[in-house]
Amino acid sequence: MTRILNRPRARRLSTLACVAVAVTLPLLPVLAATTPPANTAPVARLGSQTISTADLGDSTAEKLKKITSNYDRRRRELDAEEHATTQETLSSAAEQYLNDRVLALEATKTHKSKEALLKEVKTAPVTDADMQKVYDEHAREIKRPLADVAAELRKVMEQDRADTARSEYLASLRTKYDAHVLVEPVRVAVDATGPSTGPADAKVTIVMFSDFQCPFCLKVMPSVREVMARYPTSVRLVYRHLPLTGLHPNAYSAAEAAVCADRQQQFWPFLDALFEHQKQLGAELYTATARQLHLDDAAFSACLKSGEAKPTIDADVTAADEIGITGTPALLINGRLLAGYAPASAITKIIDDELARR
Repeated sequence: MTRILNRPRARRLSTLACVAVAVTLPLLPVLAATTPPANTAPVARLGSQTISTADLGDSTAEKLKKITSNYDRRRRELDAEEHATTQETLSSAAEQYLNDRVLALEATKTHKSKEALLKEVKTAPVTDADMQKVYDEHAREIKRPLADVAAELRKVMEQDRADTARSEYLASLRTKYDAHVLVEPVRVAVDATGPSTGPADAKVTIVMFSDFQCPFCLKVMPSVREVMARYPTSVRLVYRHLPLTGLHPNAYSAAEAAVCADRQQQFWPFLDALFEHQKQLGAELYTATARQLHLDDAAFSACLKSGEAKPTIDADVTAADEIGITGTPALLINGRLLAGYAPASAITKIIDDELARR
């Protein structure tokens, strides 16, 4: 907690994701476009014989193919980064402009200064119980007694609440004066395939890439459940597997068990059980949970032993890789990425914006 005051506000009271960077868009130098040499292009001469690319063998051809593939990947990454940073810059500037304009309109209407209006924004006080709750949620990260960090934690929470209250007030003014940012947010195209809950025709679809052994995936589940309860007719949730096997040795087997439970229409209860007993992941838990949910024992066991769940999991992993997601949890809300642990307020902010756009 020592350095918490130096963190951006959005991360002050949150934790890092299982893998800190969930989308990789590296900064790379812009490379001049080149055309790979054709197989017939001359590359050498031996006496009167002309040596072409094709003469250099399969090994060279494979290397050239890899160079082209890497170049294409880099270009896509650069294009994606340019688009994302452009949209984010435009959106941020537009919102700041509108905030200033609607505040000026309200100041004129109420015969008050803009500064006076902002000072009137009320912020809920931070109680000892509030501090204890936040401390308990982040004790593992803080690694110091509450008494040692209480003053700093209170200051951070007060600032966070003040910032939130101000943002909500400005948002209410934008609604009052019919002010809207028209810049389209950055969206990542991903198939919403997998176990789902919520209406099929929901206006908002959340695709969640998750790992049953990831502690931050466990931590985000209450936020997800709160959101689903809040928007029973507007939001659909789709689960896709991204077991981080390098970090979590039991994640893949847990995903297999969940797929097998899904074969018997019991995915979501099985998911709840896996996260509830995250530290006991293993064959014994999978079997016990299947029996508790009254699954067909023989069919469940056969599914696990046959490996029939692997193609489903591997397809999800491939889908995540293709769009640059390498960490969990990762929520794509109508394609808008929210990476790492997120409180319900962060998810609902995007959902409300999506509903307003529609």
